[in-house]
Amino acid sequence: MTSPSSTPFIPGLPIEDPTRFVGRKAELQRIISRIQDALPTSINVVGDDRIGKSSLLHYLSRNGEEGDSSHNRFFVYLSLETAQCQNESEFYEAIAQTFLDHPWVQQQPILRESLKIRPLQYHSFRVALEWWQAQHVFPVICLDDFDVLFQQTHQMGNGFYDDLYQLLNQNLMMMVVASRHALSRYARLHGFTSRFFLQGSVIHLGALNHDETKQLLQWPAADRALLSWSDQQTAKEWGKSHPYLLQLAAQCLWEAREQNKSLLWAKRQFAIQSAPFAHSKLHPYSWVHLPFGIGTTLQWICNLGEGIHESYRYSKSSVHGMLTFTILLSLGIVLFSQASAFPPEFFDFLKALFH
Repeated sequence: MTSPSSTPFIPGLPIEDPTRFVGRKAELQRIISRIQDALPTSINVVGDDRIGKSSLLHYLSRNGEEGDSSHNRFFVYLSLETAQCQNESEFYEAIAQTFLDHPWVQQQPILRESLKIRPLQYHSFRVALEWWQAQHVFPVICLDDFDVLFQQTHQMGNGFYDDLYQLLNQNLMMMVVASRHALSRYARLHGFTSRFFLQGSVIHLGALNHDETKQLLQWPAADRALLSWSDQQTAKEWGKSHPYLLQLAAQCLWEAREQNKSLLWAKRQFAIQSAPFAHSKLHPYSWVHLPFGIGTTLQWICNLGEGIHESYRYSKSSVHGMLTFTILLSLGIVLFSQASAFPPEFFDFLKALFH
């Protein structure tokens, strides 16, 4: 498999380089407008796995200060999955360390000293931020993977979230929180009654729009796109409008061209690597949800048919393509006539192989 450093497309990894970030202008504008309000409210960015939440927060943390006429805000990013906070003290210490690592804070020795208390509890953290507020400093923290905290409900209960609410309600800091579901849903699930879960705005991340999809597939620029026009159309067909699937499709097609492989090879690579998304609502086939295995059978037949169709396209231009087409066609005829003799696991393999 090609390493991330050698491929221009990076599926499955957060985009940390702002120059590689594509789209989400409407969502970013909504976030910035709320940050710049006289009474800013925290924001919950909600979306499925690999829909781009982490990339959005990385971009915001690095570019949020642009156009800030007040010059008193600074932005930081923290992944709570990486921080692995087990209790309240570790949570505040992780945030404090993220503040201390910011280049601007490193040039402010007085600000740094206020956050070096260990262990750092809510009250000492609040005192430090009150002092920052007196100096007209307003931190905005982009908290990724916030759902991880709900694994520590015994250590971080209603009291913990009430304290967070007080920090936000007094405008001592602002949070842009990313989670798979809305925080209100987690509150209902775990029985939280804190007002923390009632404040702020929710911004849902979904599929990319037409222009954003086009911009992603034309990277680095429309007149210097790494993918040919036909490969861009193919990537769009495979990935629909899902950011991860589009990146993955583009990577597979780019690698196929670089390694002089066929389109069928690229499609197989895409099928194998996109297997975790086979049941996504964005997946082009919804037959898998039919009962009694009917959906699975229909889907592998369709996928096998697509494989035969792709190999037929190549059979027109090469002996290898004709051979592949003949083998797949024969395999399809045999499997269709003897389907009951094969175990379900075999069809699961075919489904992934010929998707």
